[in-house]
Amino acid sequence: MASVGCEMKSAIALMILEVEMKSYLVISTLLLSGWAIDTQAENYVFVAADHKPETKICVLAGSNQQPKLRLQMNAYSNLLRFTTNNIICNDMSLTQFAYRYGAMDSYAYLNRFTRSYNKVKERVTIRDIAAVPGSKADSDDTVFVYVSAK
Repeated sequence: MASVGCEMKSAIALMILEVEMKSYLVISTLLLSGWAIDTQAENYVFVAADHKPETKICVLAGSNQQPKLRLQMNAYSNLLRFTTNNIICNDMSLTQFAYRYGAMDSYAYLNRFTRSYNKVKERVTIRDIAAVPGSKADSDDTVFVYVSAK
C-alpha cells in the first residue's frame, strides 16, 4: 500500500516537472523568436537638414525618444494638438513619420493628439522577400534619413 502512494507521488512529480519544462520551452522559444525578429530590422539614423525646432521634433519622433520629444514639444508650444497636427516631417504628419520608421513609443504618444485626417491609415502589404534578388531580408544596414520639417 505504501509503495502505491510512493508511485503516485513520483508520477505527480514527473507530471509537474514535465509541465514546468514545457513552460520553459515555450518562454524560451518566444524570447528567441522575438530576438530574431529584432535583429532583422533596419537601423535608422536621422540627420536634421536644418536647425529649425520643428526639424528637431521630427528627429526625436523618428528616433523614438519619447521623453525628449515630449519636452521639446512643450518648449515649442503648450498646444500639443496644434503642434502634433501642424508639423510636417518629410511630407508626412508627425504621427505618420514616427509610425513609418517604427518609433512606436513616439507614435503612441503622438497618436493621442492627432486629428483623424493625420492618423495612420493602416494597410497590409504582402511581399515575398525570398523571391527578390538582393532583398534585405537579413539586413542590419544602417539607413540615414535626412529630415526636414514644414
